[in-house]
Amino acid sequence: METHVTVERQRLLTDRLRLLKRRTGLSLAALAAVTPFSKSTWHRYLHGDQLPPRAAVEALARLAHTEPEALTSLLSLWDAAVQEQSRPPTPPPIPSVRPRRLRPPVRALVALAAMATTVALTAGATDALDHDVAVEHMEHMEHTVASCHYPGH
Repeated sequence: METHVTVERQRLLTDRLRLLKRRTGLSLAALAAVTPFSKSTWHRYLHGDQLPPRAAVEALARLAHTEPEALTSLLSLWDAAVQEQSRPPTPPPIPSVRPRRLRPPVRALVALAAMATTVALTAGATDALDHDVAVEHMEHMEHTVASCHYPGH
């Protein structure tokens, strides 16, 4: 996140560089011809899209015949802009996340669903147990009935 001060210093540096370029009377192509920086690179520097290196600031100041005091001021501004740009951005604060509480009707539905599930499982288990008990009882009854009808069996 850039601060307002950082943006203002960079804008001020860009404005001063444009003034120096105007003072030279050179086009971007001519500026590129007499410095180690391309026309498109100068365009980025002079439009504030990219912070120039110190060598570009010094070269432009030299071509504009800048007085030593003005050059010192310009380089101080450049130093401050570079330092601010190199600072790591402060991350935005992480919002605290609270556990979501269920509203009373939703809580009641969850409780009802849990109870219904418990009842269904219990009933199913009871039916299975009753079925096993009933089968055992029927087998016992058949055996008893068979022994009554068929003596000796």
